[in-house]
Amino acid sequence: MKKLLRPGELAMCRPEADGLIIWSSYNCDYEDDIGKIYSHDILMILESRTPSDKEIKEQHLTPEWERGAYRVLTPDGQSGWTGEGWLIPVTI
Repeated sequence: MKKLLRPGELAMCRPEADGLIIWSSYNCDYEDDIGKIYSHDILMILESRTPSDKEIKEQHLTPEWERGAYRVLTPDGQSGWTGEGWLIPVTI
């Protein structure tokens, strides 16, 4: 299983995506989005979470969320959640 990024590490949107939605809660209710980030935005990981088997089954998570999720800090200072599969680590 892929290891999740740790708090304090930097990430960005996968290069093939134009951007992604950040959700204000882990449950990502469709009325709960706080905005969009773009592929060039650098995000700081604040928290990571791996869903339980029960959550995967009951919430019908997409593959991007099945492996885990991150609460991130956006460049404009907002904090929100996105699926692990949407992000890649920033390497120097």
